[in-house]
Amino acid sequence: IDAPEVHKARLYLYAQSSDFRLHIGRVRQMGASAGDIVRIRRIDRDDATFELVLAKAGTPTYAAWEQRLTESVNNSTRRWGYD
Repeated sequence: IDAPEVHKARLYLYAQSSDFRLHIGRVRQMGASAGDIVRIRRIDRDDATFELVLAKAGTPTYAAWEQRLTESVNNSTRRWGYD
């Protein structure tokens, strides 16, 4: 994984519906493409609440993380998982 870059982004959590929304513009600025994997972790630091890491398709990180995508998204080819 490359050295981290810090960017501000909006992430909304709707606890009642177990739903969250991430404004994707920042992820695209990171070079994300369809099919890449994004890992989001809560870190609760003074300068950040969440950490978002991008794993590009075809990289060793992507291959390692892909195994963890065990849950399906309804009406979508997208998958997700827990670390």
